[in-house]
Amino acid sequence: MIRSITLTNFQAHTSRTFELRPGVNTVTGPSDTGKSSLIRALAWLALHGNENFTRHGQTECSVTVVTDSGTVTRFRGRRNGYTVNGEDYVAVGANQPVPVKHVLPLSEINVSHQHDSPFLLSQTPGQIAKSVNKIVDLQVIDDCVAWCKKTLAKETTLLRAVESEIAGLTEKRESLSWVPVAQEAWNTLEGLRKSVNEINERISKIEDTSLNIREVNATGKSANTVARALQEFLGSVPEIRDDRELANVIMQYRESETIIEGLTQLVSAFSVFPGLLQQIRDNDIRYMDVTNALSDIRESGKERDSAIAEIERLEGLLKVCPTCGKEFQENSDGRSQYHPGKCKT
Repeated sequence: MIRSITLTNFQAHTSRTFELRPGVNTVTGPSDTGKSSLIRALAWLALHGNENFTRHGQTECSVTVVTDSGTVTRFRGRRNGYTVNGEDYVAVGANQPVPVKHVLPLSEINVSHQHDSPFLLSQTPGQIAKSVNKIVDLQVIDDCVAWCKKTLAKETTLLRAVESEIAGLTEKRESLSWVPVAQEAWNTLEGLRKSVNEINERISKIEDTSLNIREVNATGKSANTVARALQEFLGSVPEIRDDRELANVIMQYRESETIIEGLTQLVSAFSVFPGLLQQIRDNDIRYMDVTNALSDIRESGKERDSAIAEIERLEGLLKVCPTCGKEFQENSDGRSQYHPGKCKT
């Protein structure tokens, strides 16, 4: 309920407060004394009009309304804006602050100016239906349906994009089906690398022993030194017992060199595998992210279906026309409602 309206430098009013009581309030007085200004001030504040009603010779004006929900003031001059329950909202532009409607919940349907036609009586049936929709707030159903359609279109587009990305990732994953085989080959290569290192160590020992023997022969050291060198050599290769086995060791040494060279080339060829494995892991992570996004979209679809079901339930609750009181009947489409006569919704 509106308790009072205060006008300051507003058209004919320098500073005047109108105290209102419960029920119908009537403002009387001679012409051009500011009766209509009271309605203009209320509409200017509640409907966020852009007119300038500042009193002639003044630079600022304001309108203050006190209701059961609080106090709201609109001011115009050096500053333009609102004050709602002590909090200022300035430079609001074309958008009225939301708290204003909490204190003064009026719309165009609640205000009739001096020269307006009688409410509803001069309107067509379609205009009357729209006015009734505003009065009983049926617009919320239309807004909800529009929101559902907009959300459905948006989520459908996103769903198609995600499905397309999933298909691309699946195809890419299938194109990398050779990676497990490469991983197995890499593990085998690691085992061969260790074997090569062991062979290299044995060859190094043989080369060191052979070098010692040649040094002994060159310097003419004692037989005992030569014997110790031979014993050390034979200790490193205990399987060598005669010239034939020594020749076999030499042959194995040369074959080992060939194997080492081949393994070195193989290691170089497989050096790119760690990077490929990391790329596969990254693709798997991205695939999981896309799968989670798809799950969220499906949940949004469930929420959308629930909203549509609620809308249909609300439509079913409206059984009687709020204009004439006649019961609604179903059209041939089974959903829209009407009743005989000129009044249709």
